[in-house]
Amino acid sequence: MKNMQRILISVLFASFAQNALAEKSGWFLGFDIGYGGVAYHQREGEDCPQGGCVGTLYEEGLKRNRGGVNYGFVVGYKQFFTPYIGLRYYINASNTHFSLGEFKYKYSFAAIENNENKSVELVGGNINYGVNVDFLGNFIANEKIDFGGFLGVGLGGNYWWGKSVGTSSLPINSFEKYAQTVLGCYSCMHLSGFDVWLNVGLRTNIAQKHGVELVCRVPFLQTNIYSGDSHKAGGTTGAAPRHWSEGNIQQIYSIAARYIYNF
Repeated sequence: MKNMQRILISVLFASFAQNALAEKSGWFLGFDIGYGGVAYHQREGEDCPQGGCVGTLYEEGLKRNRGGVNYGFVVGYKQFFTPYIGLRYYINASNTHFSLGEFKYKYSFAAIENNENKSVELVGGNINYGVNVDFLGNFIANEKIDFGGFLGVGLGGNYWWGKSVGTSSLPINSFEKYAQTVLGCYSCMHLSGFDVWLNVGLRTNIAQKHGVELVCRVPFLQTNIYSGDSHKAGGTTGAAPRHWSEGNIQQIYSIAARYIYNF
């Protein structure tokens, strides 16, 4: 009987000691830097919805998948239910600088015919922000180090900025000039959009206060930054060719190293 009591006391003591040394719940602040991939898809064309069109009908498009440096921060609260299982709730904000490279573009409209065959570089940036919930699972949990992984989801938005969406020399804004001068459309540009993403990665916690993570974020939604139709905008009527154009852009992934300070 005494041996059983000793074993029970030893087990309870070990459990209390492990919990005392395990990673604790609390507030945290993190900073990350890495690389973000961006995809851009532009389409434009002419068609003849009512028949009898005179002129050249066409459809053109371009796609680019590139990216650039990504950096940001997170702040939130983590909650552990056991030394090995927990959740964290946090807000994030990040900025990705990107370049999609040079390409030539062509419009077959008299108002902007002088733009034909110009070579331009599509550069800019993306600000992502939102709220997140991650499941935390530790593979190792002791007095020296905690090591594990995380999996979660985020919900928020994007804002696209930079020379490619704010100056007169690049293709996105060239469409904006066309939309304003030819179609009379002054609200065709949409530089912000809703987004949902997946968070996944590995994490380690050292000496309770400091953490290092490898973070991968995979967004699911693209932003339709512009779309126009000459008939809907009142630029052409009847049997005249209808010009349409649209552009979609999306951050397709980001991979970063993150430092976490636990309060």
